[in-house]
Amino acid sequence: MKGMTEAERRGLEARIAESPDLFEISRCSLGMADAVKPGYVLTAVPRSPRMPEGSATFCADQTVVVVQLRGGTSVDGLKIGQPVQ
Repeated sequence: MKGMTEAERRGLEARIAESPDLFEISRCSLGMADAVKPGYVLTAVPRSPRMPEGSATFCADQTVVVVQLRGGTSVDGLKIGQPVQ
């Protein structure tokens, strides 16, 4: 959140906290000397109890292709998800 004012940071944090989705960044290896392949995975998973049946999970990585899947887990997203148009 570099370059944001304190008010912008608080506003962003409030929007994330109120979002119907949980966001996670994992496998962050950009710039790490021991990384086999630099990259990351970003997931957005519907929060319980607001998660209606058939809700989509969204995933993206350093390729910036966003995929979605229904009925799977975020672990499966990049493998079997369908690209979002």
